[in-house]
Amino acid sequence: MHPAPPSAVHDAEHAQWAPVVDAPSLTAALSAIPSALADSTPLVTDPSYIPPWVLLALFRKQPANADEASTTHALLAASSTPGLTPLFAILDAHWVVKFSLFRSLAQAVKVLHGASDDPRHRDLFLRVVASSPVRDKDQVYEFLAQWLRSAIRERTPLHSRTYKAILENRVANVRIAHLVQTHMRLTKLKPNLGVAVAFIKLFAAAQDTRAMRLWWRIRRGQYYGDDLRHSRKPKFLLSVLRQALRSLKSPLSLHNYSGPLLRKTGPDDAPKLPAEAVSVEIWLKAVQTAAVDLDTRAERLLTLYHEGRSHLPTAYNRLFVDFVVIKGLLRRQDRGGAIGVLRNAMKMKRFFTGHQLCIAVEALTKVGRPDLALRLLLEFVDGPLSERASSVMYTITINSFMHSLLSIGRLDVVFFLWDTMERVFLVDQDDVTFGILLKAARLGKKREGLRQVALADLGLGRLLPRTLATSELERAPYRLSREDAIAGLRSLLSPGSRRSVTGFWRGERAGRVALRVAWQVLIGNYPQLTRIRAPFRAVRKSAEAQAVSPLTDLYHSFVGMRADPSPGVFRALIDLLAAEDQAGHIPLVLAWMRELRVQPANVTLASAMVYWGEVAIEGPWIESLKGAESEYMQFVQWVQRWVGKRGTKDGVLSGQEVGEALKRVKVLREMQVMRPPEAEALDDAWFDGL
Repeated sequence: MHPAPPSAVHDAEHAQWAPVVDAPSLTAALSAIPSALADSTPLVTDPSYIPPWVLLALFRKQPANADEASTTHALLAASSTPGLTPLFAILDAHWVVKFSLFRSLAQAVKVLHGASDDPRHRDLFLRVVASSPVRDKDQVYEFLAQWLRSAIRERTPLHSRTYKAILENRVANVRIAHLVQTHMRLTKLKPNLGVAVAFIKLFAAAQDTRAMRLWWRIRRGQYYGDDLRHSRKPKFLLSVLRQALRSLKSPLSLHNYSGPLLRKTGPDDAPKLPAEAVSVEIWLKAVQTAAVDLDTRAERLLTLYHEGRSHLPTAYNRLFVDFVVIKGLLRRQDRGGAIGVLRNAMKMKRFFTGHQLCIAVEALTKVGRPDLALRLLLEFVDGPLSERASSVMYTITINSFMHSLLSIGRLDVVFFLWDTMERVFLVDQDDVTFGILLKAARLGKKREGLRQVALADLGLGRLLPRTLATSELERAPYRLSREDAIAGLRSLLSPGSRRSVTGFWRGERAGRVALRVAWQVLIGNYPQLTRIRAPFRAVRKSAEAQAVSPLTDLYHSFVGMRADPSPGVFRALIDLLAAEDQAGHIPLVLAWMRELRVQPANVTLASAMVYWGEVAIEGPWIESLKGAESEYMQFVQWVQRWVGKRGTKDGVLSGQEVGEALKRVKVLREMQVMRPPEAEALDDAWFDGL
């Protein structure tokens, strides 16, 4: 019997293993192996034999889970292809690291060492391990550290790409960086750009300034590091800047570090930026870092700002740094400094982005001039800047205005804006707008006196003092035309207005109106909620009251919000219910959240639990008699069935989270509404001249 010719052997072997090689996934390929091995073809004499080219095809397919990765690893151990074994071991390493099969990784190392003593194979194996996705950080860290120590002892050469992969691995830290640095010095290998940047990142994160300066320093305005080839590359300078600034331990260090960038070099003794364009980017980043670090005093931030702002080459750069500094000064309560910088920015308001417009509105409002903030917004709606309205005027802009008004205590304007913003600013309300409204209504309770509340509840609001009475237009602002609504806003925000800001809205207590609006918004947008019933009831109306009364007198008010409510909205609604002595309705709100598949944050559940305890716990003796049947325990068990234990050992929430909620509720109840600040001395000429 004569042997088959080589071409016939090749064709027969290909036909035998084609179902394995051409399988669309590793799962299908592994399933096809038994059939291929059981083929009656006389070419297969050893049942465990799989051709090398088939193994290569298998290693190129992605395992779906750890079991499949283990199976391919077993195929590697059983293979007998000396020429390709190092390649198979390297491919295998990627998957065993991804699925945390570290026993298999150790076996793959042994296979590699037994099949090859070529240092290039070991280098590539280490690079693949360092580049693979990491699940078990400790195991990968130990592997990399041990391999590097071995490479240092044996002076095994490594490629710069391997260094970079190790340093950029998420397990890398300053110890790994020092091991790599030691190995590089022993092998006398100069780092490439990526390695230098990776070193700076690790040393800067550890605030190891001495080690970092081997790779990045500034002296007399010059930049240099361990390898001068990179010292003048803009890409290198921009890449390392952020990491270098992170390593500085104090605002003074930041100022001293950035000082050479602004060294006075001209005969006129004026501050100048270095000629290279990259230095502008460095200065901008230095200002941004100083603005975020609240330990940097406002005076130092302004000094840094004035040293370089006039040398910025483009309007984009100048506006960027203006608003970075304005935001930083507002955080530091430096209203005067913020207005000084805002004056520079307002000269270029035709270039504002939506984010910059939000900051400008916030700044004007917080310095006591919300009337100028309104004027600025209207310029973008139908004024001289209206051609840019579509690119900068969004709901988020008006939300920023409302939030700023809330922060200075102008609750009356927040309520008016809710009723009129769609007509005045031509934007829709969203869940953030809704949340601001609910917070304003809760804070409105702080502005109510007992006499005013009693008269309003009895429908005798006409007996209130004139400063607390409301006109017919103020009772129904949602019926106003756009022109009248704008006029109403201007009147409310007029600097000379003597209006007394109270917690009343539409002639009633704001909390009561806001709850009616909330019910209408939720039920109007989600009619299925009308079928939901509260899973349990409170034993009293509030911590002080002794009876339960349902939320009554719902009506369809003007509402334009059509966005899906977020968890934050429901948290604000729960806070408002508690403030309005309606905590008994919290279970219904939670049932609505479950129906709408809105996942509550832990702070929402913990706050609800605190409020519910005030209206459901009846005393130790009665609670002990009822046990699991008590209203409070029914609440806890229902929530646990809904969201699970959330990873805690004893229940839905940890004791620490409930304790934090108790503090939060206490802060909310003691919070005082800010009085509107005294307006900065900004007249109309200040605004008109910009």
